[in-house]
Amino acid sequence: MPVYCKLPFFPPSANHAYFTKGNRKILASKGRKFKAEVKTYIARQHPEVLSYVNKEDPYTIIFHLAFEAIYTTGKTAKSRYKKTDVSNRVKLLEDALTDACGHDDSQHMIVVASKSSIREGEEPHVEVWVFNQIQEKCPVDEWIGRQPR
Repeated sequence: MPVYCKLPFFPPSANHAYFTKGNRKILASKGRKFKAEVKTYIARQHPEVLSYVNKEDPYTIIFHLAFEAIYTTGKTAKSRYKKTDVSNRVKLLEDALTDACGHDDSQHMIVVASKSSIREGEEPHVEVWVFNQIQEKCPVDEWIGRQPR
């Protein structure tokens, strides 16, 4: 069975999580704080994730980010969608997950990211599913035509 966890906090965008110094991208304080929160939260609330992931197997990772809102409400907006970029948060999420679990993100063979607005009464959050590609089939496998090993 794949593992699932819901992170009750939200990653900063890459614009706030990293800064550039010369030719290097360096993790800023907001990025370090987020990675530390994920590591602590997974260790305390989802130890099954730690025992599931190992340093040898390939994984499919699915992230779903539930934003405060993804639609604009003003009439002067250029688009009906807010600039809630999901892809620039994925690297930080992957790095936080690998930090917590002790594996390398080179083992992430498939990474899927989606977004939605939160439902009434919810806070922004991130849902994470981790599929071991050797042990189980993932719905994404059929979409891309990947054959199990």
